Amino acid sequence: KIDFAREQLAQAVQRLKPLDRLGLITFSNMARVAAPLSAESTRAPFLEATQKVRIEEKTNILAALKTAQETLKADNSEEQLIIILSDGVDTAGTPREEIIKAAQALCPPPTKPDAPRRVTLFTFGIDANSKDTDTGGEKLLKDIAGAGGGQYSPEFTKLAERLTTAFE
Repeated sequence: KIDFAREQLAQAVQRLKPLDRLGLITFSNMARVAAPLSAESTRAPFLEATQKVRIEEKTNILAALKTAQETLKADNSEEQLIIILSDGVDTAGTPREEIIKAAQALCPPPTKPDAPRRVTLFTFGIDANSKDTDTGGEKLLKDIAGAGGGQYSPEFTKLAERLTTAFE
């Protein structure tokens, strides 16, 4: 699955506009910036960072959201998109309400009516449990995307297509 994700990400990022900046935050027990925000035209730093991603035991979604918030503070883009690829099972033991609040803080609604949202969060399920009643998995990914003004996509096999749509 990780190799497929790399291929799909590579396809999607090649469709970005020349001035679009792109970065990568990886997370397991902790989160870290694997590729800083960059508008480098070949997207090489991002693509190289995706090659180093390894599946690990823990999933700390809260750490990823907080690292994204810190990273984006220094970015003055008019529009910022955050994309989470995960199975949605937070194994760090963080209460769901805390994760949802972090998504809301990361992606606050616009202050003026009919104004676009500046920061939007999209989630993509990788082997997510498709039962809406699941207190982990897919339900958490849907809730995070909703809190961040974005959408959840369970169609991991259409990752590049869905990412391209999100980037538009």
